[in-house]
Amino acid sequence: MAQPPKGHFQSFFGSSAEKAIRAIVARLPDAVSPRHLTWLGVGGGIVAAVALLASRQSFAWTPLIPIGVFLNWLGTSLDGPLARARHLERPSQGLLDHSADLGTQLLIILAFGFSPFFSLASAAVVLACYLLYSSYTYIRATARVPGQMAYIGIGTTEFRAMLAVWPFIAIALGIDERGASGLTKLDEVVIALGSVTVAGLIVKIVLDARKIALTQGKRDF
Repeated sequence: MAQPPKGHFQSFFGSSAEKAIRAIVARLPDAVSPRHLTWLGVGGGIVAAVALLASRQSFAWTPLIPIGVFLNWLGTSLDGPLARARHLERPSQGLLDHSADLGTQLLIILAFGFSPFFSLASAAVVLACYLLYSSYTYIRATARVPGQMAYIGIGTTEFRAMLAVWPFIAIALGIDERGASGLTKLDEVVIALGSVTVAGLIVKIVLDARKIALTQGKRDF
């Protein structure tokens, strides 16, 4: 049977993040449970959202944004692997894990829309891209597509990294500075990135379809 091509659109930080997660899980004390980590992720998301909203009043809050995003990533990335490592997997835990991950990401993105770093229109573009990405992740799982879910080098870790650094990029670009289109430069950048993301997703779908066809011994899908 033909083998699917490897190495297409692997995320930039995927391998390093997986190694770090395994190392951290192996060193966590017994007193730390998967549920604790889930709530750590939720708390990090709330910290990031509050800092985003408070940044409208003062940029002194801005450094808390990457801290909150990091805690969110840490908690939601470690809870599942810790449960598997300790054989504590339960359907209810998995439901809570995924719901907390989705909910906190939506909270952070919406908070960006009410922050000085995104307009509501830009937040809507990012939210649409995130929901497309999340939906396709579950579609791939249902179709049992082999390989990592990432396109144009971007996975969940890279997405959070971009959220963490974006406020500082926005400040550097100029919050209210407008381009030739009449939109703010921030909106122009976000719309351009959103367009690239959608194009990348389309390419990813085509590549995954080819991968499935090759695993079934077919040349075309």
